[in-house]
Amino acid sequence: MPQAAGRKQRPEVSRVCPHCATAFEPACGRQRYCRTECRTEANRGREVKRAAAYYAARRERIIKEHQAYNAAHRAAIAKRRAIYRVAHRESAAQYQAAYYAANRDRLNRQARAYYAANPAKVKAQKAASRKAHREGNNRSGRAWYAANRERILKQRVARYAAKRDKLAAQKSVRRTGKRLSGAATKQHSEAGWRP
Repeated sequence: MPQAAGRKQRPEVSRVCPHCATAFEPACGRQRYCRTECRTEANRGREVKRAAAYYAARRERIIKEHQAYNAAHRAAIAKRRAIYRVAHRESAAQYQAAYYAANRDRLNRQARAYYAANPAKVKAQKAASRKAHREGNNRSGRAWYAANRERILKQRVARYAAKRDKLAAQKSVRRTGKRLSGAATKQHSEAGWRP
C-alpha cells in the first residue's frame, strides 16, 4: 500500500486544548495547545518567574550591556523614537492622559518627595531647561495666550472682583504709610525730590 494512501486511511486524532477547551487536530504527537497564543497564556506565570530569576542573576551585566548599546547607538535610537512619536502621537497622548488620571495621587506624591529631596538639582535643571528652550517657550506661551485670550481676561476680571476690597485696603495702607514717612516714590527720586 502506498504511503500516501496509508496516511489517508489513518483515523484522525482530536485533542482538546487545556487552555481554551477547543478541539483541534495536533500536527505532531507532542502538541498540547491549539495555538501559540494559548501556549503563551497558559505558561505566562512560569515564563515571568523564569525571566525574573534570569534578570536577578545577571542584573549588573544586563544594565552595562544596555548602557553600552545606548551609548553606541544614541543617534539611531533618538531617530526611531522621533519617528514613533510622530506616527503614534494621538495614541501616546491618550495613553499618557489615561495613565496620569489613574495614578494622579501617586505621581504627585513622588514628584513632591523628589523635589523635597533634591531642591538644588531641580532648580538647576529648571534653569537649564528654560535657558535651552527660551525661544520655544516664548513662542508656545504667546500662541497659548493668543488662543486663550478671552478666558484669561475673564479669569483676571473674576480674580480682581473677588479681591477688590482687599486690594483697595492694601493700596490705602501703602499711600498712608508713604505720606506719614515721607518716603519718595521712584518718580520723585528721579525728579530730585527729597523728604
